[in-house]
This record gives sequence, C-alpha cells and structure tokens, in this order.
Amino acid sequence: MDPSSPIKDMGLLLPGAEVEVRLDGKGYYGTWCEATIVDFAAARGGNAPMRYRITFDGKGEMQFDATHVRPRPPALELPPDFRRRDIVEVIHEHGWWSGLVLSADRRSVTVAFPITREVITYMPSLVRPRRDYIDGDWVPSRAVVAVRPKHEIMRYEVGEEVEVVREREVYGHSWFPAKVAEVIDEFSYIVKYSNQNREEGGSSEYLHWQFIRPDVQHLAPENEFHLQLGPRAAVEAHFDGAWSAGLVHRIHEDGMFVVRINGRQGKQLMTKEVRPQYKWDGRDWSIVSNKRQANFKQASLASGKRPKSHVEVPFNDDEHIHDAEYSCPERPMRAQQKLAVLVQDSENASVSKMGTPLSALVSSTCPPNSCSPLHVGEIRIYSTAA
Repeated sequence: MDPSSPIKDMGLLLPGAEVEVRLDGKGYYGTWCEATIVDFAAARGGNAPMRYRITFDGKGEMQFDATHVRPRPPALELPPDFRRRDIVEVIHEHGWWSGLVLSADRRSVTVAFPITREVITYMPSLVRPRRDYIDGDWVPSRAVVAVRPKHEIMRYEVGEEVEVVREREVYGHSWFPAKVAEVIDEFSYIVKYSNQNREEGGSSEYLHWQFIRPDVQHLAPENEFHLQLGPRAAVEAHFDGAWSAGLVHRIHEDGMFVVRINGRQGKQLMTKEVRPQYKWDGRDWSIVSNKRQANFKQASLASGKRPKSHVEVPFNDDEHIHDAEYSCPERPMRAQQKLAVLVQDSENASVSKMGTPLSALVSSTCPPNSCSPLHVGEIRIYSTAA
C-alpha cells in the first residue's frame, strides 16, 4: 500500500504492521500480545466497529476490534531506571504481562503480578514501563489492571479489614483475615495478613480484587443458626487461623462439629467455630445452600454500607466441595523462574512454592504457542529466617 495513502493519514494500521493485541479474557486481563496485521476485516454493518484480521504465529488468522489493536511501543531513548512501585510489563511467551515493581537494581527487577499472585525476578532487559496508547501518543499507565469487570464492584480503602482467599493443602480454599495496606489502582491492592507468625514480622501480598472480600459477619442468632445445622449443611469452619468451606458430617452433644473440608486429602476435622457459607462476587453476597439442609435464608449482613443480597445459590454436593471461581489444577512453573512472596518491610522476599496454571480458567483467543498465560500460584509463606 502507498505510504501516502489517506488510510495511513487516518491513523489506521496497514497490512504487515507489527502490532500488539489486547486480550481481556479471564487470566489475561489486558495482556498485550505481539501480532501482525494481515488486512482489514470485512465490514459487518454501518454501525459496527472497525476490525483487523491479525495473525499471532503467521499461520492462523483472527479478528479483533481496532480498539484492541495498537502499534508496538517505540524503544525508549534511555534504559529505564526501575523503582519500587513502578507499573511495568514483562515479556513472557510473546505477551506483555503487567505487574508492580517490588525492588530493582542494575542486575534484576522483582515484579509482583496481581492476577497470578506470583513474584518473579527478571533481568531488566525483559521488563518495560507500562504505557498506554492514547490519541497517537504514548503515556505512562496509571493502572496495573485496566480491564473493568462486567458489573460495578466494591472499592476498598487503606486500613480496611478484609478477608483474602488462599489455597491450603489440607483445608483447600481458605479465607484469611487481612487489612488493606495500599491501593494500587481501582482493581488491585497490597494487603497485610493479620495472623502471620509474629516472628516472621508479618506478611503482605499484592493481588487482584477477585481474591478479596469484605470482613463482614453474616449475623443470625447463634442458637438459631446452630439449630438449623444438620448433616451435609454447607458451612465455613475455622481451622488454623482461616475459614474454610466444608460440609457438616455430624454434630456431637458437646457442640463440636465434624466438618469435611475441601482439602486435597478430604479430611474430616472437629471444631466449634462454624458460620454460614456465603459467596462474594465483588458486589453482592449470596448464601450457599445444600438441598439436604434446612432452609436458612434470613441471615443479615453486619454493615449497612455494604451491598446486600440474599440470593440463594445451590451448593455443589459432589465428592469434593468445588468452587469453580477459584479452581486450581496443578502444573509446575518453568524451573528457571525465581518465585517469591512479598514480606512486609523487606525488599528480599522469601522463596515460595507456586505451581498452578490459569490455563483452565482462560477464555483465550490466542494460540497456545504464541501467548500462553502465566500461572496462578499456590502460596505458602516460609519464615525469612529459614
């Protein structure tokens, strides 16, 4: 095509142009993947947005709205001097994944990823400042996570008490008490866990809003709640500092509950601390119920300023309790990647074991060999003294 073509003057990207395509599917949340323009896509109607035909690997073609295709950013005039809390992107499998700098020097940059909950140390050559392409200009990004959820979600403030979901081998997905330490952008936060061993100096983590829920007590008269509990009732039980989803197996006369927990070992544990099981979607609460348990629909929320919902959702009464929103199949990370967790007041993070992919959750339009997702981490925090 003629370089002086009016199409170029309109700011359109020409066939053959090397570009980046934004993937908003679950697990990507705005990752920019390298691609090449093949041509303009056929019009779908007078009011339809313009689309490009693009290829990721030179073999197959896909179509994307022009709003999700941009030129590749120009090279920086000087090597970036990365600093703590810089918003950056890291190249991984031909995709640029956004994260937050925790520490940096001339030889390495340590970046936290809020979606995959990983902290990885990279060579500076693999990291770039995150920039947005606005009206033909490149400007520094003000957000690590830019993709907005489908509905309005709750925003947290510094100092606010919350609960954070983490995976535990014995107890499964468990909700830990924490406080919001920093608000990074509209959709990601640094939280400080409340119940870590004091000898460790406390522990913090940078993560996406989907792993956080308000610390709200779902109040109902205790005797009323306990009277309506029976075998196979869906509850949250308190074990070792966190609340884990489970099913009541039986109740002893002394008030002890035997609860089957959704851990990998399917253990039955005893506790006196149980509460109704609820789900949080970022805006509303819903009660988790089991068809075999007595109705318990009148629980109320403690805080009047929280969104309220008493929609009853069915409990999955399978062999293992399963929460699809936080499902975590296993697969190890690449061996050469150094994994860590952020420890409060320390720039030297302790090594953690992580190894769960997002691939099972990703609705991707990107070929696996061209822009595969990073992996969700199962986080186990070790003492810095170890």
